[in-house]
Amino acid sequence: MPEAQTVIDTKNKPGTFGIQPKTNIKKETLMMDKTSVDFQGHIGETAGKIWNTLSSNGPQTLTQLKKVNGGADVVNFALGWLAREDKIEIAPDKKTYRIRLK
Repeated sequence: MPEAQTVIDTKNKPGTFGIQPKTNIKKETLMMDKTSVDFQGHIGETAGKIWNTLSSNGPQTLTQLKKVNGGADVVNFALGWLAREDKIEIAPDKKTYRIRLK
């Protein structure tokens, strides 16, 4: 990210003390970053829900987890997160997968 630069505002609007940050960042970039952070938070929350589901109910199929925890994409991302953190085991089970806590 570019460093913020300070410029003097000759209009001296109330509350600004004549100083305003100047950046080369477009509004769209800021929105994309906020959306990205929100989505990562949603994935983390879903990972927590999955972990709690597995802790309470034992091993579940991928299909069962998607029904309980929302959209397929977010569940897949959350499972990847949990697998990367070495919290779950994923094993083939007929035409789906069975997930359990380690």
